Amino acid sequence: MSATPTSTSITFPPATPAALRWSIYVWFALTWAGQLLFALYILAEFGSQLLVEQPVQLFKQPAFDGQRYSGWSQLLLLAHVTLAAAVSAFGCLQLIPWIRKRYPQWHRWNGRLFLSVGLVGGFSGLVLTWGADSRMSNFGAIGITLNGLLILLIAPLAWWAAVKRKFILHQRIAIHAFILVNGVWFFRLFLIGWYVVNQGSRGNTENLDGPADIALSFACYLLPMALAEFVYWAQRQSRSSMHLLASVLMCLANVGLLVGIAAVASVLWLPRILAVV
Repeated sequence: MSATPTSTSITFPPATPAALRWSIYVWFALTWAGQLLFALYILAEFGSQLLVEQPVQLFKQPAFDGQRYSGWSQLLLLAHVTLAAAVSAFGCLQLIPWIRKRYPQWHRWNGRLFLSVGLVGGFSGLVLTWGADSRMSNFGAIGITLNGLLILLIAPLAWWAAVKRKFILHQRIAIHAFILVNGVWFFRLFLIGWYVVNQGSRGNTENLDGPADIALSFACYLLPMALAEFVYWAQRQSRSSMHLLASVLMCLANVGLLVGIAAVASVLWLPRILAVV
């Protein structure tokens, strides 16, 4: 992203109604809060042993189960989760107009970093899934595999659009890149939220290859991407009914996002963070 940064951040056509603008702001605020919690969780889960205790103890944790990971794959997994923490902590900053305008150079370098980390994370995820046989089932891994492949396609396109100064196109593609790079994060929200809402398993299996598991593994990134495209389309329409529909859909998405974040935070993130604190 060597060109002057502009529409990577949240910007709106002049005709965008206040309700739709604010629903997008709420989505951003919820997403950033949830990602910061996830970054703190990764730091609590792995950082204390890397920085304070003996690093060798890290690989004895369940996440680095020797039956699934060993040698190079354990190190690759460590790099993968470390990059996930970086993406969670700094990725949302690309969407803040104030930072873009006040610190354009930082915005450009953070954008380069985000897309680079996303590419490395997507590739390492594919290697871990199929090269290290870390998948729980072949069929259940299809959704996350498509997610990784789309990252390798969309992230370079977002970079190319910025370099070519096609900033409107860049904003649109960059939002999709943001969703895809955070696909596994969204999957956690969808899956744990599904469990909480249903008060247990409904269509899920231990190997994550049940009908609900597979549907959620695709929906976790395809639904947000479809919603983003609809919002972009609705903003260009003159009919207030389309603006209203986009606002309603964004509000429903925000409710689902809040439920997912609250579910994962209460079940997984906060207990681990509080245990370290």
